[in-house]
Amino acid sequence: MSTVAEWLDNIYINKFYRILRLGLFRRMLEEEIKSGNTRLKDMHDEVFNKMEEIAETLEKGLRYSVISLKKLVTIQLAAGIYTLLSLR
Repeated sequence: MSTVAEWLDNIYINKFYRILRLGLFRRMLEEEIKSGNTRLKDMHDEVFNKMEEIAETLEKGLRYSVISLKKLVTIQLAAGIYTLLSLR
């Protein structure tokens, strides 16, 4: 039986990092196309479509909500203070 962290990693984190890698590849293809290598246009479009597909899958499966900026900064500040206190 897997832990929640393992499940999250297998289902979502790997897909998130796959989008990042595909994004790097897509930018490389864009630069090649700009330099005149138009043969890569179809591959560029395919990579873009795959990124969209993965992003859609991730967005459907994740439950998240918008939090206020004040709450976010408070949480980050508290984490920083606890980290500093633990280093003493």
